[in-house]
Amino acid sequence: MTAAGVFVLLSFVLCCFPDAAFGVEVDCSTYPNTTNEEGKEVLACSKMLSPICGSDGVTYSNECLLCAYNIEYGTNVSKDYDGECKEFVQVDCSRYPNITNEEGKMGLLCDKALSPVCGTDGVTYDNECLLCVHNL
Repeated sequence: MTAAGVFVLLSFVLCCFPDAAFGVEVDCSTYPNTTNEEGKEVLACSKMLSPICGSDGVTYSNECLLCAYNIEYGTNVSKDYDGECKEFVQVDCSRYPNITNEEGKMGLLCDKALSPVCGTDGVTYDNECLLCVHNL
């Protein structure tokens, strides 16, 4: 495999499995906390904008607000990476011809062109059509 091929493969792995490379636990003890009127512990977060993408696919304005979310909802969301979460692009599967096999199962007629796409399930498919086949 060429160096360019390794780079492309690594890029897709990082796209589809960001937790493997980044999944960072945020140290929430660095943020001051206080008690609100209802007697619940809350964090005193600044309004400084420094977006991060959480492991739940949600963009948080900063690390403190991710910590506040975890405290409020009893979750354990970690930081996947700095910056806003990437949006998922809808794939139009209707553009691929339908076929029915001998057993009567419906499928799609896909070519073997290699144009990898990352599914929301974290799997890299060889092309959009094969992703559509998986979702049938």
